[in-house]
Amino acid sequence: PPHCVLSRNTHFYFLHICIAFSPQVSRLVVSEIISRPDVSERASCIEKWSAIADICRCMQNYNGVLQICAALVNSSVHRLRRTWERVNKQTRASVDRLQTLVASDGRFKNMREALHRCDPPCIPYLGMYLTDLSFIEEGARNSKENHLVNFCKMRMVSDFGKMNQKNANDTE
Repeated sequence: PPHCVLSRNTHFYFLHICIAFSPQVSRLVVSEIISRPDVSERASCIEKWSAIADICRCMQNYNGVLQICAALVNSSVHRLRRTWERVNKQTRASVDRLQTLVASDGRFKNMREALHRCDPPCIPYLGMYLTDLSFIEEGARNSKENHLVNFCKMRMVSDFGKMNQKNANDTE
């Protein structure tokens, strides 16, 4: 039952907290940018958040990079044409590189490659892993005809768990 999954005594509770917190960071960034009264202040704010996103990348906080990038492409920020014209070219190039890193194209291909190359500890984007688990769960039955266990599916779930356990052990 959902109330058991979200109980404070489970690991799922902390996963739920992380997922719930993620859009709040993006909303904070959007709010801080659009609340600035003039164009140059908004441009400066975009440059600041772009620098923070790049620091997150350097610290291997890919979830943080994605949260900030999501804010920068939010329609409320993205449509500020005059503001973006004031943002310096290096920052715009940096934002483009970060957007490429966190793009969902190819099942987050670029982010998966970055995660594969990085030395722990790192903070991955949890949504990517939850999507993987959803595809495994929804894409294959637990049992085959004649009530035989679907070992292919169980192996995928096991491999997924081993990969995540390895990452967790590497950070301890």
